[in-house]
Amino acid sequence: MKKTLSVLLALVMTALLFTPGVFAASKAGDIDSSGVVDAADARLALRMAVGLETYIPGGPRFKAADVDGDGKLTASDARIILRAAVGLETLPELEDGDEEPLTRLTSKEVYRKGCTFTFEITTVTAEYTAIGSGFAITADGEIVTNYHVIEDALSITVKDYDGKEYPVTGVVAFDRHIDLAVIRVEGTLTPAVLDYSDYETGDTVYTLGSSNGYTGTFANGVIANDHRMIEDYNPDVVYIQTSAPISGGNSGGPLIDEYGRVIGVNTLTDEQGQNLNFAIPVSYLEALDRSHPMTVDEFSKQEETRRGMTKLFGDNNVSMRVGGVASYIFYIDARGDATLTASCPSDKVSVRVSQTSDGYYTYGFVRVIALGETDDAAVTVSFKEDASVSCVLHVTVTPDAPAEHPGMAGTPDLGALFGVAPSSFEYETALAEYPDLVYDGSALTAKAGSADNVRATYEAALTEAGFTLNEQTNDLLRTTFSYVYYNAKTGLSLLYLEHRVLGRLVDVTVSF
Repeated sequence: MKKTLSVLLALVMTALLFTPGVFAASKAGDIDSSGVVDAADARLALRMAVGLETYIPGGPRFKAADVDGDGKLTASDARIILRAAVGLETLPELEDGDEEPLTRLTSKEVYRKGCTFTFEITTVTAEYTAIGSGFAITADGEIVTNYHVIEDALSITVKDYDGKEYPVTGVVAFDRHIDLAVIRVEGTLTPAVLDYSDYETGDTVYTLGSSNGYTGTFANGVIANDHRMIEDYNPDVVYIQTSAPISGGNSGGPLIDEYGRVIGVNTLTDEQGQNLNFAIPVSYLEALDRSHPMTVDEFSKQEETRRGMTKLFGDNNVSMRVGGVASYIFYIDARGDATLTASCPSDKVSVRVSQTSDGYYTYGFVRVIALGETDDAAVTVSFKEDASVSCVLHVTVTPDAPAEHPGMAGTPDLGALFGVAPSSFEYETALAEYPDLVYDGSALTAKAGSADNVRATYEAALTEAGFTLNEQTNDLLRTTFSYVYYNAKTGLSLLYLEHRVLGRLVDVTVSF
């Protein structure tokens, strides 16, 4: 399927090379709201048709892409849009009641329009009362906000900017990791027009919400970066960075462009800087699972005992050598007792697990150790209290696998070089520390000869990976030898510690 898709996309681009330009859009077919039906729309339509691009059923992108009006997104739609892009097809206008024509608005007009679809959301939990914001996306009562606005809610109250309250009937969908939620209220609303991609760095934008509880706070700024990655916070979301001010209470509110369209969900701010604010693009709404709507009471009960985990880095499929160690880090999101555990039915793979907290977040560390060759050993990581929340790692151990720690910045793995697994682990409590890996000296020398040869072999691998010897010490009795290696490119330091008795290597400890 991927190969077929690549060929089709190549044909799309080739066809466009032989056309003088693109043609004015009629909104039908203009999926990315760029004002033209072009190659980008044809590519999106094709990705939608084969399931590589998600969408909200009935949403603006669905309406623009379903050009044959059959209620589905198929290859036929992609073909028609491609023909329109090269001038071989004329697309009809969408029916009345769809998106308004694009007209640049004054700031006052943006404010007045924004007030029609923006709401204040009050959440009561067992420990606190919080205020956030949200905006309507359907006329029948769906309102978008951040997940953290309704997190742990016992009750949720919604009111508009005239102070009118709307009874909340349920939670339609949510994603803790992305930090988005959709709630439903009773009543008829004015939905915002959503724009998925027609914005770029430098565009004027506006924020609207209940900043620190001040209802109806309106501010402007520009898009400071239209594709901002925040690896240390959430590497799976590409944010819109903006200079338009936001504060507590703005969470979940709309980031509005100068045409009155909502392009993002205001989510967080970096308090260590000035006007470093971030919104989640509305395109992420299409990733929400809407198949399990629930009442507020059902949501509250689920929140009381929720357990979730997110693997932060690395692939679920890992290829290792005998003696290799794969390192995985999980973010643990849990209420009540929650103990991370891992198991593997194969005697060729061993697993070590620990978890720690930095005071705000809890993380789990999973070490997968290759003891012998195997085709596919399944390592299941789950909660002891709830096995239904799990992640499966597929481990293959072969002689020709990379001699590195997967997920460890390409650092050579001592055990993988010699086929010797660690004999023990010494876990550190600090979040930034990886566990020390301790190797039996007699097993190492049986594979490589002398203690000096063990270190020389490992040092050669470290040098090839960009490490240099930075420091070397030994105690007076010449029983403990310490070598510190440093990689200037990654900033990673490695401590290689030998313990010898009468010249015999007892063990080697590798620390990061």
